[in-house]
Amino acid sequence: MVQQDYSFLQINDLINSNQLAIVRWIALAGQLLTVIIVYIGLGYELPLTVTLGVILLSAVVNIGHLLYNRNRARMTNHEAFVLLTFDTLQLFALLFLTGGLTNPFAVLLLAPVTVSASLLTLRYTFTLMLMVAVLASLLSVYHLPLPWGGDTPHLPVVYLIGLWVALVLAVAFIGIYTGLLASHARNVVRALSDARFNMAQEQQMLSLGSLATVAAHKLGSPLNSITLISHELEELLDENADRAELAKEIGALKIETERCRQILAGLNEDANQIDQMSHDPVAAMALIQGLVDDRFTDIRDMIHLTSTGSREGPAPVLSRRPDINHSLEMVIDNAAQFAKTKVTIDVSWNAASVIISVSDDGPGFKTAILNRLGQPYNSSRAGADGHMGLGLFISSTMIEGLGGQFKVSNRKESGAVVTFILPRASVDVGWKA
Repeated sequence: MVQQDYSFLQINDLINSNQLAIVRWIALAGQLLTVIIVYIGLGYELPLTVTLGVILLSAVVNIGHLLYNRNRARMTNHEAFVLLTFDTLQLFALLFLTGGLTNPFAVLLLAPVTVSASLLTLRYTFTLMLMVAVLASLLSVYHLPLPWGGDTPHLPVVYLIGLWVALVLAVAFIGIYTGLLASHARNVVRALSDARFNMAQEQQMLSLGSLATVAAHKLGSPLNSITLISHELEELLDENADRAELAKEIGALKIETERCRQILAGLNEDANQIDQMSHDPVAAMALIQGLVDDRFTDIRDMIHLTSTGSREGPAPVLSRRPDINHSLEMVIDNAAQFAKTKVTIDVSWNAASVIISVSDDGPGFKTAILNRLGQPYNSSRAGADGHMGLGLFISSTMIEGLGGQFKVSNRKESGAVVTFILPRASVDVGWKA
């Protein structure tokens, strides 16, 4: 059996590469626009060639980043940290060329730390915070003068020290506070993701358990036949019976063995489709018609598919779910065993539900067990040919597991009716609230 992969439900520390690239392009556009406004609009003298070269270098790095990640949508924490480190150094170079901490845009040194605190682990954020503090210290001493366009004002040393302290404290506060909040949010999301992952695996195990129960139920009848035939063969051998009678019994034995093989092959195919049930969805009527044609070839003529009830809105489109298929198959098989001439499958739907009714023209359910139908070991044929009443129990369990209802009743004229009421939100691929 193919093990279904649920890794898509788990979360890791990968960063959305495209989102980070968009943020960096916005930052570059803002830098370029600011330089143009200051140089052309305000007429301030700037080292334009070097400044534009620094911005162009960052654009080249961003293009390289996009090309490197063109085949993947995510990047690691380390890769994102390298990019943010480059952005911090690029911003340091621009500020060095335009006045250092006296430049009003020095506050943008907070941006890489904020992005890191939001996306990366605290270890990377602390490293970036330390880098910004060191670079801010260098800018407070070493930088080209800010082009004021006139006499350069003298800023007191105390004021420059205050700028440096304010910037470092802001970097520390924003980095630590945002980092702690983001880390807590990531832990919550990770816990929820792990819970979804565990629930999905648990659901798969429950589905496999249901298939095992179905296998035990379906194999009961042919295995009982094989046991009886084996005893008869043993008696015939003791009585020195003729070869023709032995050949007849052996032929029957081979038929029952082939039935077991087909049942196991079908269950194995269904097991491989667990949690891939949205593949190849079909209309409800077509799904049931295909089930009848595939599983009831020998009694196809007595099974009639109709749609006489309400048909509100678009026809439901169902996935090929093993739980629905097996439930229908067992109910149809039971109806066919009791029917005199006819088994009717009626399909109807409304805005909230899909209703499937299977009825026959047989004697109907015995009144004594009608209220207990759907419970295990409750059957009008209990003890006969190995029947234990598990068929309806398995069907009701599977349908209720989908959030549906399982109902049994007798027709007024004669015969039994088993009804599935399935919520469209759970089974209809095309359902919209």
